[in-house]
Amino acid sequence: MKEFYAETRGLHDHFNNHKSTGADVQSVLERAVRINEFMQRHPLSTNAQNDWLAVKTNLDELARAYNVTWGWPGNVSSGLIAVDLPVVAIITNDGSTNIPAYRISLSRGGRAEVALRNSLSTKDVPADLPKGSSQI
Repeated sequence: MKEFYAETRGLHDHFNNHKSTGADVQSVLERAVRINEFMQRHPLSTNAQNDWLAVKTNLDELARAYNVTWGWPGNVSSGLIAVDLPVVAIITNDGSTNIPAYRISLSRGGRAEVALRNSLSTKDVPADLPKGSSQI
């Protein structure tokens, strides 16, 4: 919960400073997956389940607003699955007067996401890159 709260605060702060990106949203969603897994393993009260469902709906809307491709792991009904969780490295630059803000996140499975302003592009890093290759 603390990580989720920290990520949502970060997104909120970036949004207020007009620097929020799809990568900020992706990071919030990745933290939400952990909460969702907990909710699935430990059925709580109906009120807690309904509250979490409302939060998930809002998170899905947030992902759509930022064009972040997203689906809850194990959500068979939607056919979507979040891939390559968790993120293992994040490089950020909050921007300056002559450089726009950007964020690069690299997931365990080799997925690299580059967020520049409010756009998000995804690339797969070749498996042999760490073995000496210097190009993506």
